[in-house]
Amino acid sequence: METYNDKQKLGDGGCADVIRCERSSDGKEFAKKILFSHLGDKLVRRFKQEVRIQQNLVHPNIIPVLDSQLDSPPYWYVMPLYRTSLRDVMNDVIGNDERIDKVFVAVLNAIDYAHSQGVIHRDLKPHNVLLNDFDDVVVTDFGIGKVMDVEGDRFTATGQFMGSSLYASPEQCTDAKNVDHRSDIYNLGRMLYEMHTERLTSSVQSLDRLPKDVAIIVERSTENRISRRYQTVSDLIDAWRSRTQGRTSEANSSELSRILEELSDGPINTNNLKTLDRLLTPDTIDQDLRREVMLKLSVDALAGWNQINPENSGEVIGAFVRDTTSQNWGAAHLDAVTTRCSNLFIASQNARTRADLIYCILFLGIVRKKYAAIENASQLLQVVSRPEDIEAIIAKLSAGNPIIVKELPTWMSTEDLHSRLATFFTTRD
Repeated sequence: METYNDKQKLGDGGCADVIRCERSSDGKEFAKKILFSHLGDKLVRRFKQEVRIQQNLVHPNIIPVLDSQLDSPPYWYVMPLYRTSLRDVMNDVIGNDERIDKVFVAVLNAIDYAHSQGVIHRDLKPHNVLLNDFDDVVVTDFGIGKVMDVEGDRFTATGQFMGSSLYASPEQCTDAKNVDHRSDIYNLGRMLYEMHTERLTSSVQSLDRLPKDVAIIVERSTENRISRRYQTVSDLIDAWRSRTQGRTSEANSSELSRILEELSDGPINTNNLKTLDRLLTPDTIDQDLRREVMLKLSVDALAGWNQINPENSGEVIGAFVRDTTSQNWGAAHLDAVTTRCSNLFIASQNARTRADLIYCILFLGIVRKKYAAIENASQLLQVVSRPEDIEAIIAKLSAGNPIIVKELPTWMSTEDLHSRLATFFTTRD
């Protein structure tokens, strides 16, 4: 068995000291939790339960038990040495959204896993969250943890309070014997409240001190009525993820507005185009935003984006074309679309994009009876000569509305078109 030389006291709890120790075999440092001597059998059993629980919980956000002595006193176990606790760095966390998210997500993941293994923590608080940095966070101290679905709880047979009063759920204070996993959810809500306000000194909460989206989560997590809380940590995780994704979307929207403004009439900045490409994908923008992008950006900016990432920009432009050709729009909007598509057709060098654009113009002219669009399309088709453009246009028209190809020869002359295009239009049934 390994031996560990005690070096320095790091702290203590109600029943044990935590000591910095050094492993004799290699000099590596760890933390050792040593149960006080001369404690009753009840507390010894509780300590051994803590060790057993943490030995069985294997998760990157739960501190592992590396070694232990449980056969005879002094009872102890060894765990990795962490630099600090959330309690000690709370002032560096309060109000810092990035740090709050890293800490809270780590704790959520740890407790979600513990619950999936049938274990309730029952004493979640900043003191029991350890950190080396904000990317290395673990939950510790399952000393009053409870294994679910076991009849009775020999450590709370009288229903006495167990936990920390500032974070404890109402049922922990009145019926500790019968708490379930939703008590941990209450503790988590209290910690989240603290990380957004100040160190807790009272059980009173002022939700108006919180961002609205955080207030909703804290309020539900800390409901006095158990049935009105989140019923699982997974539900709480989903709520937190939706909140952070909503903030990301809001931040992206603000950044996109800035980029659109700068690229609408100012000089073309490559970095802005790359940011635009990151923010705009077919999956992240809706129809209204596509329309704004297509009509607000300068033609040079759209062409530059199409050159930087023809696949992504082409998907967005193609989606805009589908929006335009699948719905009824007002005359002023269709005139603006015709002009924009015509100018972008000239500026773009991407065959697929050019095919989408000419299809849109032809659709507006022939199907929507916008005669100016027909004139624009006629002029543009007359200058098409690259083989890749011709094949892309033919493919797009073949897959599109058949009225366009059928009626085009009656609306414009095909004599000035490339022979391949002229043949395509005049030999179709």
